[in-house]
Amino acid sequence: MLPCLVVMAETGPFPQGFHGQLAMTLQECGYKASSLLIESNGSFEKINEQEPESAFIKDQMEQAELVLFDFTLPSPNSYYSAGLARGLGCKTVYSIREGELAESPSWVRRNSPMVWSSPEDFLELLQEKLHLLEEEEDAVQSV
Repeated sequence: MLPCLVVMAETGPFPQGFHGQLAMTLQECGYKASSLLIESNGSFEKINEQEPESAFIKDQMEQAELVLFDFTLPSPNSYYSAGLARGLGCKTVYSIREGELAESPSWVRRNSPMVWSSPEDFLELLQEKLHLLEEEEDAVQSV
């Protein structure tokens, strides 16, 4: 199983038990999920260069084969983490609930996030995206 870091709201648009369903979907696609959940106040511990949490997040991202972000309930820390993942060269997948995309920062829209309408839709789109990423990697390796 390849390690996958999931950065999303602990509560909010997803029903209770969703994170377990997400872990199973990732597992079916060959990933083992670890989560960095954003608290209900919109942030995890304050993250900056001097905080140990920053080093922890960086370490988690460096170990991950994939980092999955959901920006439906955005926070400055989720954006910080996305920038950190990009800077570290991590493979990333962005998602956002339908209706929230227009209000998201332009860089989120430019990165073609998965736009979902229901938790079930989210899981289905994620499965499709992960299979597509796998096919792209296979094509690159065969060249």
